[in-house]
Amino acid sequence: MIASSIRQEILDYAERTRVNNAFMLRAAEGRLPGDAVARYLASLRYMLEWTPTHLQRSFSIAEERGAEKLAAYFAQKLREEQGHDAWAASDVRALVQQFKLQERPAPVPTMVELARYLGHLIERDPRLYLTYILWAEFITAQLGTELVGYLEQRCGVARGSLSAVVKHVELDGDHADSGFYEVDALVEDPDFLPRMRETMVQFTQMFEQACREMVDPSPPQSLVS
Repeated sequence: MIASSIRQEILDYAERTRVNNAFMLRAAEGRLPGDAVARYLASLRYMLEWTPTHLQRSFSIAEERGAEKLAAYFAQKLREEQGHDAWAASDVRALVQQFKLQERPAPVPTMVELARYLGHLIERDPRLYLTYILWAEFITAQLGTELVGYLEQRCGVARGSLSAVVKHVELDGDHADSGFYEVDALVEDPDFLPRMRETMVQFTQMFEQACREMVDPSPPQSLVS
């Protein structure tokens, strides 16, 4: 029940992203400059750098609380995710060279805020971080190939600067499928679904704001209450 509900909501969001998301629309139109793509890749690198820390903390809390299945899930994810930030770091360097950017690209502010928000979620309940993992992997599987095509064919970004996205598309399809298969065993209480939905709304809003900042790096307003 929980898995099918979350999966459908993410599918619905992916469809909205195709027509509403600022970064996706500019990419489809071929109107993303190199510095906007650099902000995207730097933000991706930042989140990937935080992933092992978030997974380790999620594992520790799940283990402390006696949630053995959940702890085992996070331990496996931690093994799978090691070193992925190096892909994105290499992509950033290649992009800077391709577009001859003068400044070192930095993650957009709301992506930094998102990483902090996820840390707070984990302390509250690591099952909420599981929601983020499902969302991030399934969105990547749904939209990653499309986005890479737009960036490469319409915006002139060399494919060698998009290796982190390409590799995650390959990995995240299988990961998302197995994650949805496991989630009903990992979150056994159906009454927990509203909390998962609530947090999913929060980080989707933050992701949308981050994408607007990638296109137009204006100072954002905080989305975390």
